[in-house]
Amino acid sequence: MFHPRASAVATSWLPRGRLTVILSRLVATLVAVGLLFAAQTLTTPERAAAADPGYHP
Repeated sequence: MFHPRASAVATSWLPRGRLTVILSRLVATLVAVGLLFAAQTLTTPERAAAADPGYHP
């Protein structure tokens, strides 16, 4: 059963405001890394077909 104070006990070593700041920065960093990889994947040219010796456009 869920206890209302269970989450407060688990994070009692860190004030609630500080935890919110850390989590928001972590989420922002993960989103930025995801967007960076997505942009790099979308802008990288396809080279596999051109590298084939029998390729004729």
